[in-house]
Amino acid sequence: MTKKILVVCATNSIKSQIAQGMIQHFVGRWAKVYSGGVKEGALNPLAVESMDDVGLDISSQSHHYTEDYDNVLFDFIITLDSESRELMPYAGGGALKGITNIEDPILDGSSNDKARMNKCRDAVRDYCRVFCKMHFTGVKANPKGKAPNRRGPKKKD
Repeated sequence: MTKKILVVCATNSIKSQIAQGMIQHFVGRWAKVYSGGVKEGALNPLAVESMDDVGLDISSQSHHYTEDYDNVLFDFIITLDSESRELMPYAGGGALKGITNIEDPILDGSSNDKARMNKCRDAVRDYCRVFCKMHFTGVKANPKGKAPNRRGPKKKD
């Protein structure tokens, strides 16, 4: 059965877009991954470039508000920052919650710091790797290299 995962950050511009790409890559057909924000935003071109550096293309992803998914029942909802956790109106029913607080690479309004973007990408990747290994069997969570062994979600006891 395909799991539905919602990844949320404040503007759905960087962290949640990166997480969507990472998780979808790690688990493949075993999950449908969505991303959303609680405020207006747009896919950051430097996030696209940073993901391209590890062989993942997120250029076709686009901004969504969490409200866009009001009628979707998620198995997992992951919030990547405290702002999205505080502002997110979407309760998600019985979804399991994943919570982390990854620093935004654009704290001062500058959007061209590649080193900070790559550091953010790596932090998101590391969180997604742990998440996927906890909830899906056979995940070889390595965005550069072979595709993961996709045996499916872990069975509940």
